[in-house]
Amino acid sequence: QGVLAHAAAGGVMSSLQGGKFGHGFVSAGFTQALSPGIGKLEGPIRQGTAVAVLGGTTSVMTGGKFGNGAVTAAFSYAFGSMASRTASVETCDCGASPGNPAGARWSMESPNLEWANKITIVEEDGVTVLRGALTVSGPSASRIAADVNAIWNGATAAYEGVTYRSEISMSVVKSDGDWQAVRMSNREWTRLNSMVSGGQVAAFVPAFGSSQVRLAPIKNWTGRGTMAHEFGHSLGLSHAPPNSGSIMSYDAARSLVGRDLYNLSGGYR
Repeated sequence: QGVLAHAAAGGVMSSLQGGKFGHGFVSAGFTQALSPGIGKLEGPIRQGTAVAVLGGTTSVMTGGKFGNGAVTAAFSYAFGSMASRTASVETCDCGASPGNPAGARWSMESPNLEWANKITIVEEDGVTVLRGALTVSGPSASRIAADVNAIWNGATAAYEGVTYRSEISMSVVKSDGDWQAVRMSNREWTRLNSMVSGGQVAAFVPAFGSSQVRLAPIKNWTGRGTMAHEFGHSLGLSHAPPNSGSIMSYDAARSLVGRDLYNLSGGYR
């Protein structure tokens, strides 16, 4: 869906430049498909140059003009970058942050495609069981796994007359875990703190359904439920509203509730 959205945006941009929709569609879509590799280049200028060259070349190969393809691809990449930044803000979580978290829609936003085959949903004796065995690696992996297991492994709750049980567990590996913890640099942490209000950022997931969690350089993320909350974002869940009692809320007392499991089951069926 993401590639198609970028391709469509690129097609419109190409048409506005006097080119053909199809050439822009292909250039933007192809560039977006390769964007994870482009993102590894350091700095926005290098990334933008790579995107423009790739998009222009693709446009020529499909019968279009280099210039139109280059501009279209750059526009599409910027479109994606803005969406990514928005998701980052919505999945930033602050230590001791009061009030309503950003984007408290209480919904399944985007399931984790890398975990799609690791999460199964079965019906057992009238109970909808969500089952999965995932691994985590990185700094403080043992602490992270313990918090996730305390909330997600063995919880039972009901929603709209349906009983759900979560049997999603997490174990520790030295490297290449399904969930990868990374400590933020002081610079990144300072930048994120300037984008949010109501406390210092404790941790965040780069986007809904991402397999990475980024930890603050200070250990303000070690409170009960913080990593379980971030794990929910990596599964694809948005924030929940205040007084819901959901692990995806900022409530003082929070746990895995029926609507959390209902939302999650909808993304992994």
